Amino acid sequence: MSKQQGSASTVGRLPVRAELVFDSLRDPAPSGVRSSANGVRYLLFRAGPVVIDLRFEFKPDSERYSLSGQAQSTEENAPQLTGIPVSLRSDRTELLRTRTNQFGEFVLEEEIGRSVEIHLEVPEQNEIFIPLDEAFWQRSTAGL
Repeated sequence: MSKQQGSASTVGRLPVRAELVFDSLRDPAPSGVRSSANGVRYLLFRAGPVVIDLRFEFKPDSERYSLSGQAQSTEENAPQLTGIPVSLRSDRTELLRTRTNQFGEFVLEEEIGRSVEIHLEVPEQNEIFIPLDEAFWQRSTAGL
């Protein structure tokens, strides 16, 4: 399969943009509950019955970040989102590709600042994407 092709279950369907539900920079936890870790941002996205929990951590003394996430279905008795392809793309070019583990978790690491999209090829759903543009990076790195 080439980098530009999707899996058989997502070919021919338009990608769906996930909606931001929670952003720790926009809606911080109350005082005393907040994590003491600097450079960490938590986000929660939803696309139909799929929720994607993301944790961005900026690597100290580098221009890289680590992104860990977990994709889950909110539908009752839905199977775990195991082994689904997850890619990081920039300008339609695939930079990184991985698959979710048995718990729907994935990890990606890349350079800070470039406009990218996270794509999840969820079976029986449209492909889900999460854009991380320049405005996202400006907000994320402002406190570093």
